[in-house]
Amino acid sequence: MTTTPYWWSEGDEPTAARLNGLITAMDEIFATTQDYGYQNATNYIDTGGKATFFKHARYLHFGSSGTLEDPAAVEDDVTLNEDDDTGRGTVDLDDIDWIATGAMFYVHGCNRVWMDNTP
Repeated sequence: MTTTPYWWSEGDEPTAARLNGLITAMDEIFATTQDYGYQNATNYIDTGGKATFFKHARYLHFGSSGTLEDPAAVEDDVTLNEDDDTGRGTVDLDDIDWIATGAMFYVHGCNRVWMDNTP
């Protein structure tokens, strides 16, 4: 499918035809890749591994135990401990002052990590 890009200007409103064009494009991508967008989950991080994240959701979910670290090494590390019953832990990133939306942080030592807006 070849389309001419639409240049949006302030005050423009999307029309049904333009939105339907986006849906068609997403369906074509899905037919090729069998997936939409990007994956939030890190399926597996080797023991002791470190993953880099940029905050795009409120909650950080993780398996195993580890630390959440400031890349600049200015702020104290946040300890991440999974729940013994579920084998998973959750941290509300909004409760950590130095992690604003878009901020980079490291997760070290957990074997799987993902962000979501659902606790």
